[in-house]
Amino acid sequence: MKKEILLISIGIGVGGLLYFMSSKKTPQLIQSYSPQLIQSYSHLIYTDGSEIFAQNGKTGKIDYSGVYLNDVLNLIPDHSTIEIVPSYYEMNGGVTLNDTEIYSRHYNTQHYIKVVGGYKGYLFTFNYGRNRIEGLRIETEGANGIYLTDRSADNKIYDMWFNSNAGGTAIFATNTDFKISKVHIFGFNYGIYCVTCADCFVSETKVGGTKEYTGSQTGIFIATSANMNFDQVNVHSNDIGYQIQGSNRINISDGLIELNGHHGIRLSAGSLPNKIITITGNRILENGQGLLLNSSGIFLSSLYNTTGMIIANNIIGNYSNVPPGYTNFSQKYGIFEDNSNIVNSIYTGNIFEDIAIKPIIKTSEFSTAIQNFGSSPFNHGNHNTEPTAFGAGDKYFNTNENKQYYYNGTTWN
Repeated sequence: MKKEILLISIGIGVGGLLYFMSSKKTPQLIQSYSPQLIQSYSHLIYTDGSEIFAQNGKTGKIDYSGVYLNDVLNLIPDHSTIEIVPSYYEMNGGVTLNDTEIYSRHYNTQHYIKVVGGYKGYLFTFNYGRNRIEGLRIETEGANGIYLTDRSADNKIYDMWFNSNAGGTAIFATNTDFKISKVHIFGFNYGIYCVTCADCFVSETKVGGTKEYTGSQTGIFIATSANMNFDQVNVHSNDIGYQIQGSNRINISDGLIELNGHHGIRLSAGSLPNKIITITGNRILENGQGLLLNSSGIFLSSLYNTTGMIIANNIIGNYSNVPPGYTNFSQKYGIFEDNSNIVNSIYTGNIFEDIAIKPIIKTSEFSTAIQNFGSSPFNHGNHNTEPTAFGAGDKYFNTNENKQYYYNGTTWN
C-alpha cells in the first residue's frame, strides 16, 4: 500500500503545519505536529481505525504496521523514542522495552488502550537500560501493567492511567529504582509492588482498589527496600493501604490514606525488621471495617522492630464525607502496637478524632507517645513519669512503680 505525506501550511509561525497520511483508506489526521517535533522521535505511531502504522521520524516512511499496538511496538528497535498519536488502540500481548521512551500526552476517555483476547501477562516490561512511559490510558480485565526488571534503571512512569476490572498488579518492580508521578491506579490487587528496590520516588499519585471492599487489595506493598519517598499519594479503597515489610528509610508524607478495609498503614517485619520509617503530615481517614479485629490507621505488627517517627498526622476514625456507594467504616484504633518488640518509635503531634475504641494502643515500653491530641479516654501506655493527659479516664502504666494510673480530670491516681 503506497502512502505519502502531505504538508499543509496554515499560517506563519512556529508549528503551523498539519500532517496527514493519505492512502486508499480514510485519511488519518496526525494533529499539529511540527516537522521538528516529528523528527525528534524515532517513530510516530498512529491508526486509521483498522491498522496501526509506525512512521519513521527521520525519513517520513512507514517502517512497520499491524493490527495490535503491541505487535507494532515490538518491531521498533531498542534505544528508540516513540510518540503515540491519541486514538483508540488494542493490545493482545506484551511489549519489551530496552532503553526506550514512549510518550502520548493527550489521552482521555475516548483515546485509550484496551487489552483484548484475555491476555493476563505484563503489558510493558522495562527489561534493561533507562526506560520511560508517559501519558497512556490503559483499560484491562486482569492483565498486569508494567514490570521493572533488575536490569533496568532510572525508570520513569508519568501521567498514566491504569484501570482494571479483574485485579492483577499495576506496577511491579524488583531490585531497581524508579520515579512515578501523577499516575492513577484503580481496581488492581496490587497497585505498586516493590521488592528490594532503592532510591524511589512516588508523588501526586492515586492508588485505589474497588469501592466494594473484597479483602484482597493492597495499594502499595514494600518489602526489603530502602530510601523510598511517597509524597502526596492518595491510597484508598483497598484491604490495606500501605504494607511495609523489612524495609529501611521509608518516608510517607502529606498523603491521604482513607477507606481501606483493614489498615491504612501496616508495618511488619517479614524476614528483616523495618528501620527508620517516617510517617508525617498525612490525613488517615476511616480505615478498617467494624468487624475486623485491630483495624487501625497505623498498625505495628509483631516483630516490627524499628527506629521510626509518626508525627503530625490527622487520624480520623469516623469520616463524615464517605462517598456514595462506599462502606461506612469504623476505625477502631488510631495507632496500634501488636507486640512489645517495638523500639525507639516516637508518636508525637498526631490529632485523633472519633476513634471507635482508643487513639493509641501501646504495648512496648521502648516506644514513646507524647503531645498527641484527640479522643479520650486515652491509653498512654508505659511511662516512668506522668504523661500529659487528654481528659478524664485516660490511663498509663508506671514502669518504675509497676502500677496502673487513671486520670480523674485533675490528677493522676
